[in-house]
Amino acid sequence: MNERVYIKSPRQKRAIEALLEKATLVKDLGEIIGALNPREIISQLRKQGFHNIIFTRRFATIDRDGKRCRPGEYYIPKEFSPLLEEILRNYPKLLTHDKREA
Repeated sequence: MNERVYIKSPRQKRAIEALLEKATLVKDLGEIIGALNPREIISQLRKQGFHNIIFTRRFATIDRDGKRCRPGEYYIPKEFSPLLEEILRNYPKLLTHDKREA
């Protein structure tokens, strides 16, 4: 991976940590990371180089009203674990370093 991948906020960090642990429903991710709009956090991460790392999988189910729906869940393939663990270890340092460069 040649492009730069980085995390800019605690919410983004919590999102990566959660998705490294397991696939997470879109509706549940907000609660986990402390954001009312988790889709925006994932969108930000994708713009910061995670577009080929964080994926969305949709599946068919029936909602509480008996209607068919296709909710989504975000996931990160296990092959990215070593890279992301390194990014997480360096998160505060990289953030501080990036601010000085700007």
